[in-house]
Amino acid sequence: MKRLLLIIAVIAIAVATTAYFIRQRTTKPAETPVRGPAVTAVATGQIPLSQGVRDPILRTLLDKTKTNHRIPADLDYVLPVALEEDLPAVVAMVRDVTDGAMERHEGINVLRRSRYVGLTDLLLAQLQDPREQPLFRAYLLQHLGLILAEDKPESSVALRITDALRRELVGKSSEERRQAYQSLIAVKNEDALRLAHLPLDDARLDDLRDLAIHDLYVRNETARMAEIRPYLHHPNIDTRIAAITVLGQWRDEQSAVAFREAAAETLPAMQRAGELALARLEGRTVIPTK
Repeated sequence: MKRLLLIIAVIAIAVATTAYFIRQRTTKPAETPVRGPAVTAVATGQIPLSQGVRDPILRTLLDKTKTNHRIPADLDYVLPVALEEDLPAVVAMVRDVTDGAMERHEGINVLRRSRYVGLTDLLLAQLQDPREQPLFRAYLLQHLGLILAEDKPESSVALRITDALRRELVGKSSEERRQAYQSLIAVKNEDALRLAHLPLDDARLDDLRDLAIHDLYVRNETARMAEIRPYLHHPNIDTRIAAITVLGQWRDEQSAVAFREAAAETLPAMQRAGELALARLEGRTVIPTK
């Protein structure tokens, strides 16, 4: 009996010891979470953004000392969402006007995928920052347009975004006007639709003409083919490609010569547009570009 009790005691001690070490291993974090003062320090720039960030992919994106390879090609796959404690560092990156436009654009994408609740306010605030450059301002307008497209038109958020986009329709830079137009036309905003229905030679479409030509195709306004044809030889490459693409989609036989001329160009984008237009006109199978 004593031997049996001794065996039971030894087993109990072993079980208790094992449970203790299991608790120690499962409750001790791999890295110390970034919380409290550390979050504030990161957000205010008192320490480098990448310092203390738990996700290694996000650390690389935030690290301004790396001149290359900050953005992996599959970032949305390897970093679908950010850890909640890492979000302040991403916000600080988006606010950092000295960082690259593309890197900050990807930072906004991370916040969108992570459903960061302050995203709209952040984007609108950055749009008001006079230090922002046209390229990043265009990215801001793009993201605001995505939020607008997903929201209810009558919501307070949608109204604030719409007002901001409408102001940028008469902005100083071509990039901003183009992105504001695209974001508004996607939700059938009246201001954008008024521009879209202007004659193509209207001066108000000088920065938007290729987009307006594409919108004619979306609305299937084949009756305006004659209005598009003069732009088959337009000096603006985007406008010329838009005219070739749309008239090619409509198999406009009167544009055949222009299609052949474009297909003989050395500029790859122009050449491809001409080849595709000719293929559609002649009823040939169009092989998509890899």
